[in-house]
Amino acid sequence: MITIDIPTPAHRPVMLTGELDMVPVGFAMENVKSGPEGGQSVKILPRGFYTSDDGPELYTYLDQLFVALLGRTVLSRGVRIEDIDNCLVNVVYGTHVKVWINFPTKLTFVAKGELANGHPVALDDIADVREAHFPGIELPDCGSIAYTFQHGWRRGFYFDFVDYLGEGPEEARHNLPKLFGSLHTALLLRERIRMSADVLDKMSRAGWFPFVRLPHEIAMDLYRHFEIGWDYSSIEAQIVRVLSGNIQNWIKEWANKPVFAPHMEAIRAAAQAYATGQYMAASILLLPKVEGVLRHLHVGKGQATARSLRTNLFERVRADVEGFTAYLPEAFVRYLETFYYAAFDLESNVLPPSRHAFAHGVGPDAQAAEPIFCLRLLLTLDQLFFYV
Repeated sequence: MITIDIPTPAHRPVMLTGELDMVPVGFAMENVKSGPEGGQSVKILPRGFYTSDDGPELYTYLDQLFVALLGRTVLSRGVRIEDIDNCLVNVVYGTHVKVWINFPTKLTFVAKGELANGHPVALDDIADVREAHFPGIELPDCGSIAYTFQHGWRRGFYFDFVDYLGEGPEEARHNLPKLFGSLHTALLLRERIRMSADVLDKMSRAGWFPFVRLPHEIAMDLYRHFEIGWDYSSIEAQIVRVLSGNIQNWIKEWANKPVFAPHMEAIRAAAQAYATGQYMAASILLLPKVEGVLRHLHVGKGQATARSLRTNLFERVRADVEGFTAYLPEAFVRYLETFYYAAFDLESNVLPPSRHAFAHGVGPDAQAAEPIFCLRLLLTLDQLFFYV
């Protein structure tokens, strides 16, 4: 994990306390006309996350937060809305509010590779943001919260009024550093987070996934080719050119993970075969190792099946995050199911390049001899490395 400082907000930091005129329980989701009959029901949104990509909805909720809800507390103290770079709001005991404005932020993230101390961090260095901390602020442990922040010109807004009880102590909140970190993931790595499930499914059926080590622009080009329906062979060729020289560095990192240790001899032999152009030999060595890592992760959890291996992996990843993650574990499990574990039918000549087909001796050898097939297996193992 690596921690970086987000540039200090340009405007002065402010901390305010006060009493609200109302008890916030959420935002109205529809118009309701007042009338003599009264008692009309209305839908309320008690929790949500909106970004600049959501357009008018984001700014409607922000306006209501700062004008209707916090107007007396914030605007009457000389704070202008346009001067707010970030803001954290905590409401406890129904109406007592604390507001922090323009505070420093530290992000802890998983790096895609080595980073030297003091080296500038680029978007392509970040695999996933895990935590966000606000030096000098003791994060709320109960009550309702609202948090708005920005990266560049894009802004995010999260609110949660579900824990409101009205009076007395509220229920303890979840892990806020992890939650806030996931919100920064959603804004910084927005293109990955907003990938369509339908397009990801198309990719998985063709044996592709937006792997962590794919450079951002290449990953998005690959995604767009599937989205539009274009031939993606040129992107595959680019992936081979760009990533083949990085394989040895990945393997050095894998060796540090206990679940990879029993497999390193075969993996190193496969990498050497790949480097010398013996792609089929490399593929045959690597094919069982994806399941090998999954099985080592499953030790002590009962009978291992393809389904239980995938479920266990998914649960491990989700246990480490609170909210959004650029790891996209739901889509990766689907990729394993539809590509790596794809069923075959020899009678119908349905012979996918899957672990099952090759293990039963009927996999398409020609595909195993292609560098992109072998590299895809290496990227699959690498994704598991980040997951564990």
